[in-house]
Amino acid sequence: MTLRDKFLALLRYSIGAADVPPGEITTDDWPMLYEMAKQQALVGVVFEGMNRMPAEQRPDKIVSRKWFAQLQRIEERNKEVNKAAIAVANDFSKRGFRTCLLKGQGNTLHYPKPYQRTSGDIDIWVEGGDTAVLKALKGKVGRAIYHHVEMPSKDGVPVEVHYRPSFLNNLADNSRLQRFFLDKADAQFSNKQQLPGTEGEIAVPTPDFNLVYEICHITHHLLKEGIGLRQLLDYYYLLQSNIPDDVRRQAVADLKRIHLDKMAAAVMYVTSEAFGLEERYFLLPPDERRGKLMLSEIMQAGNFGQYDERVHSITGITAIDNNLQRLKRDCRFLKYFPRECLSEPLFRIYHFFWRLRHR
Repeated sequence: MTLRDKFLALLRYSIGAADVPPGEITTDDWPMLYEMAKQQALVGVVFEGMNRMPAEQRPDKIVSRKWFAQLQRIEERNKEVNKAAIAVANDFSKRGFRTCLLKGQGNTLHYPKPYQRTSGDIDIWVEGGDTAVLKALKGKVGRAIYHHVEMPSKDGVPVEVHYRPSFLNNLADNSRLQRFFLDKADAQFSNKQQLPGTEGEIAVPTPDFNLVYEICHITHHLLKEGIGLRQLLDYYYLLQSNIPDDVRRQAVADLKRIHLDKMAAAVMYVTSEAFGLEERYFLLPPDERRGKLMLSEIMQAGNFGQYDERVHSITGITAIDNNLQRLKRDCRFLKYFPRECLSEPLFRIYHFFWRLRHR
C-alpha cells in the first residue's frame, strides 16, 4: 500500500466513510501523513481519524502534540474568520450593498465539525456589478481583475470582493454562466444563515447555486494553478446535504449548458475514490479518465498548487516565464478539457481590454 493510499484510507476513516481503521498504517508513517494532510489543508479533518486509531497505531507524542496544536490554531482561526466575515458584510450593508459569502466559511455549515475545516480568506460577492462596486471602493483596493478585487484585510483576514462569483474562459459559456448568476442572485443575497460562534447572520449560497458555482471554482483553479482535496471535500459534503432530486437534475442541466459536465463527472470520480461518496449522491456517472488526472494533480500539487515542484522549483520567475507556464499547463489539460484550454488565450485578450476600462 502506497503512502498516498494510506492517506486516502485514513481520510475516509476520518470523515466516517469507512468504519474500520486502516490497518496498514504504522507509527513510522505519521510524520509523512501529517505533511500530506498539511499540503491538502486537511489537518483538522484528518485529526479526527488519527485520534480514533488503535493505540498501537497512533503517532508518537511529538507528532500528536504538533497535530493537536495545529488543530487548536485551526479552530481559533475559524472563529476569527467567521467574525470578520460578518463584519465585512455589515460594512457593505451600511453602504447599501447586499452581499453573499462565497466558498470557505459558508461551506463549513455542511461539515459535522465546522471548526475542523482549515479556513482561507473571505470571498464575498457584492451586488451591483463591477462598475458600481469598484466605484464605491475606489482608493481602497488594489488592481482589479475580471471577477474580483482585493480589499485591505479585515482583522487580519484577507478579503476578496467579487462582483462576479466566477467566470469561464470560453466567452459563450461565460455569458451563459453570468446569466445563471444573475438569475440566482436575489436568492443568494437573501439566504441568511448564522455562522458558528457568531451572533449576526450572513447570506450564503443556496445548494442549487453551489452545485454549479463550486464546479466553476474547481475548474478555474485546476486549470490555472491547482486545486486541493479541501475544495473537493466541500463538494462531497454539499452532495450529501438534503438536496431534492429536481434540484440535482436542474444542476446537471445547467452544468451541461455551460459545458462543465465533464469536469463535474471528474469530480464525481475524485469524491468517490478519495472520500468514498456513495453512488446515490452522484450528479453524473464518474469519468475515470479525467478523474484520475484530477486526483493525480491534486495529490502532486497540493492545496491551490502550493506544493507543485513543476512550478515552484523555478526561481526568479518573470512575466514571460509565467505566461509560458500557463501555456504548458493548458497543453497538459488540452485533451481532457479542450473547450476551456483553447479559449484561455482569447480570454486573456478580452481581459486586457476589460482592465483598460476599469483602471
